[in-house]
Amino acid sequence: KNIELNNLKNIEVIEKGISSKEGNTKLYIDSHSGGNSLKKIKENMPSIDISITTLDNLLNNYNFEKIDLIKIDVEQLDLEVILGSLKTIKKFKPKIIIESNYPNKINDLLSKIGYKYKKINEINYLFEYSNN
Repeated sequence: KNIELNNLKNIEVIEKGISSKEGNTKLYIDSHSGGNSLKKIKENMPSIDISITTLDNLLNNYNFEKIDLIKIDVEQLDLEVILGSLKTIKKFKPKIIIESNYPNKINDLLSKIGYKYKKINEINYLFEYSNN
């Protein structure tokens, strides 16, 4: 709907969730639209069945020469998205902006491949590749 309202032409909607594996799972629907998640965060959340994939597998269908930025806001599943994106991250070394409640776990993983992070605000972090 937003694509149509804004008359955007260079956007492709892909109706899949991004995680660390391929398959099907439930998407839990929150009364606040930004709170939908593959993880049940509250009791009595309705759900729908969805298909999931990794970012690495999804991007295999495209021939990108460059990826500058990955933005992740996935309601407590950021580590799973990172795990499913490692080939892409290693190849393109993009900046990564993540909303996370546990950045140390992500830092433990990304620091092994040359990334450093800084806090943007209370729950948002910027991870950048560093040669040193």
